[in-house]
Amino acid sequence: ELQKQKNCKYVYLFVRKVESENGITLPHTYIGKGVLTNPRKTDGSNGTYIYDIKMENDLPEYLQYDFGLTKE
Repeated sequence: ELQKQKNCKYVYLFVRKVESENGITLPHTYIGKGVLTNPRKTDGSNGTYIYDIKMENDLPEYLQYDFGLTKE
C-alpha cells in the first residue's frame, strides 16, 4: 500500500544487472540501506509508483564498475 511505503523509515536495496545468463538465473546483489523519496505514479494502468532512493552510503566502486557507472 502506498501509505505504508511512504511511512517506512528505510528500505534495503537489492538489484541485478540481468535476470539470467546462459540459462542460469542470476542472484540479486545487496546495494545498501536507503530512504524512499519523491513518489510518483507511472503512466501504466496498474497503479505502480516509482521512487528516488536516498542511499545511506555511496555505491562501492566495484559495484559502480560492474553496473557501468564509472567515469572511465
